[in-house]
Amino acid sequence: MVTQALRGADHGIYASWAAVDVLVCRSTLYSVSAAQRALQHTPAPPVLAIVDDVPHVSWGVNTANKIRLTEPYVYRYVRIPMVAEWRDNPHPHAAATDVLVDDARNLPKYLRPFAEALRELVDIITETVPEHRLRTA
Repeated sequence: MVTQALRGADHGIYASWAAVDVLVCRSTLYSVSAAQRALQHTPAPPVLAIVDDVPHVSWGVNTANKIRLTEPYVYRYVRIPMVAEWRDNPHPHAAATDVLVDDARNLPKYLRPFAEALRELVDIITETVPEHRLRTA
C-alpha cells in the first residue's frame, strides 16, 4: 500500500543489484532481517520504510535492535503506521492512492498518522533522488 500511496512502481520482492529508492518491510524480526539481506546487494543505500504490523504498539526489543543495526546501511528509515481500519476493506490499495492527494485536514483521523509518515517519506525521497522517479521493492 505504500507504493500505491506514493504512486510509485512496485518491483515486488527485492532482486539483487537492482537500484531502489525505497525498500519496504514489515515491523517483524523476520522481515527486517530479510531487508538486511537485501541491503547487502543494493548499489546505493535506500530509504527503509518499515510498516507496522500492529497498530499503536511499540516495536519489540529485538526488532528495535535489529533496526538500529540496519541504520548504517540505509539513507534513513521511516516508520509507517498500520491503518487498522483497512483490515476489513476489500480494496485497501485503492483507498491508499488518495491519501497524499487529499488535504490532510480533510482526512479521517485514523488516516492522518499514515499520511504524515508518507509525507515524511516523500520529503526524504525528493531530497535524495534528483529525478524524483520512485523505485520501490
